[in-house]
Amino acid sequence: MKPLIEKGGVFEVLKDKNIFRETLTVIGYTAAWDLEGNRDESKCIDIDPFELFNSPVVPDIPETC
Repeated sequence: MKPLIEKGGVFEVLKDKNIFRETLTVIGYTAAWDLEGNRDESKCIDIDPFELFNSPVVPDIPETC
């Protein structure tokens, strides 16, 4: 996501790490950010499923307590 966020535009709001984490969900079989919290697909930011499929695998970052 970092390259898309850095381009700005519709993804610019996701620069805020809290918004990125708190609104991330799965809608329509792909990653989406439900910014309004009402699961309205027409008002979410989403990623083309093929974009996700073709992206490199990134290892999980271990969470700290």
